[in-house]
Amino acid sequence: MPYPINPFTGELDRIADTSGFADTFTTDSGDAVPVGGVIIIAGGLSIDTSGAGNTVTIDFDVTESPDLANSFLTDSGSAVPALNVLTVAGGNGISTSGAGSTVTIDLDSPVTVPNGGTGLTSLLDHSVLVGSGVASITELVVGTDGQILLGATAADPSFGTPTSSDNLLSFTLGAGSLDIVAQNAVAAAAVLDDNAVVTGDGGVRGVQTSTVLVSAAGEMTNPSQPAFFARNNTTQSNFTGTGTTYIVRYQNTTLDVGGDYDGTDTFTAPVDGKYSFSATVQLISLAASATATQLSMDSSTINRRASVVNGENVRSGSSNTLLLNGQLFIDLDAADICQITIQVSGMPGDTVDLSSTTGNTFAGYLVF
Repeated sequence: MPYPINPFTGELDRIADTSGFADTFTTDSGDAVPVGGVIIIAGGLSIDTSGAGNTVTIDFDVTESPDLANSFLTDSGSAVPALNVLTVAGGNGISTSGAGSTVTIDLDSPVTVPNGGTGLTSLLDHSVLVGSGVASITELVVGTDGQILLGATAADPSFGTPTSSDNLLSFTLGAGSLDIVAQNAVAAAAVLDDNAVVTGDGGVRGVQTSTVLVSAAGEMTNPSQPAFFARNNTTQSNFTGTGTTYIVRYQNTTLDVGGDYDGTDTFTAPVDGKYSFSATVQLISLAASATATQLSMDSSTINRRASVVNGENVRSGSSNTLLLNGQLFIDLDAADICQITIQVSGMPGDTVDLSSTTGNTFAGYLVF
């Protein structure tokens, strides 16, 4: 249609023809109809509008929206959007990605040991896990039936099959089981005596009972401990007086454990050890001229004087007798001997006699 001429400008007045303009504007909720050729564009909830020149600007006002957060709390601190943008970033062991309207948060794989993981994406079936500091956990080689885990200084343990270096034990290996049995070295030992001390026998049996007995009260006895006791029962005549050394005979044996006393005058040590000996000698016919009178205990390696006196001063003047006694502690080796000797000096001849009284004794025993 033809447009009228505007009397002010002399140009066609296009606005006068409104047939090309909408008279109704549809919105999300209802319709808007211009009034006097004017339609108002107003902001709604959290929406602001502004106009300048021929431009209308529509803004989202985040500060006015009760449905949108303007601060986001985290485990450590708060995050505030910048220019209406909130960045979702991955932390230690966490990564993020976005596509369209979706933010995806992933756990890094494998999870490292410092982050509480193993450092592995899969674990060997039936394996034992061993720590390796901050490095990935170590998987041990899987053990077989009956094997046991054996430690190693400053190194990873490992599974091993038990063995017995002296073959005193046998092992039966099973799935989740290990049967340990003592071999015949112990099982074949003789029946053990009550209260007897058990010792090794150095042979195939492994142990044996000894003769050492210990009572419930702790008293220890050894019926086979070497020991002897002997007396003199005959007169021994004219054996010393001028310094002659005489081996005293004790021919009446009343105790001889182990059979180490020969029944006359000599004890032979059966084993190395410390021995205690005692002796008593009663001399008769001791003249007033007798001087040094010596009772000695002689062994294979040493001679020890048990008693030395001046016979003239200590003899019984009325009977010319003298009683000597002594005791010594001697270290003997096996096969060493011990004898009692008497020596009197100062007399004109070897006329001293030994009384036949049972008070003349010779005794000894192994201490340890």
